[in-house]
Amino acid sequence: SWGSELWDGYSSVLSHVTRGCDELSSIFAKFIKEKEDMEKEYAKNIRKLVSKYTHKMEGKETTQAKGFRLLLQEMGYQAGQHKILAEMFTKELQEDIQEKTKELSEATKTNHKGAKKLSDVLDTVYKDLDKTRNKYQRSFLDWEDAKEEYIKATEEGILSRKEIAKLKSLSDSRNAQCEDYKGAYASQLMKTNKAQAEYYYNSLPGVLNCLENIEKDRINYLKHVLGQCVVAEKRAAHIIDK
Repeated sequence: SWGSELWDGYSSVLSHVTRGCDELSSIFAKFIKEKEDMEKEYAKNIRKLVSKYTHKMEGKETTQAKGFRLLLQEMGYQAGQHKILAEMFTKELQEDIQEKTKELSEATKTNHKGAKKLSDVLDTVYKDLDKTRNKYQRSFLDWEDAKEEYIKATEEGILSRKEIAKLKSLSDSRNAQCEDYKGAYASQLMKTNKAQAEYYYNSLPGVLNCLENIEKDRINYLKHVLGQCVVAEKRAAHIIDK
């Protein structure tokens, strides 16, 4: 599935699916419209030609005239088949393609919004991890400075006991704060690992599989539409060949 095979390429997959949806309207709907116009115009011109030369053969009973009238009659049948073929490529089919395009596009946009929301949630978790790590790092450095000051004062013996006691109290206080931030960082790290696993093993594969279903729906729909066109062409050709 796309969820397991394309987990690192969501943007590319989204572009592919979006492009496929757009082509339903920009290519295939236009093709159907142009095909309808062409078949209508062809049928119209053939009938016009048949009518023109049928009038010229009126009243003539020669073998040549009879043979020509049979040809004109056959051409009239052919014009009818092209008109029927044109009706297959009607505005109704074109509108159906446009409606399907809209449906698939909306599903794709909804998928994109959902994927962005999931990504934003993970980004927020990452930012929270950065904040707690930075607080822990700053707190650790502050404790190191306070501890060094206390050790230095103790070793030098210049400061009074009261001042040394204050330095010790500051060192202990910063150590306690550092431990709190360390705990908060460890907790956030676990939360981040859990969120990351959920995103890459469940959430992201889910939205990718959804895109795959949208793509399958589009392909099956297009196969159905083009299949209808082929069937209509074959029917018309079969009747014309007769």
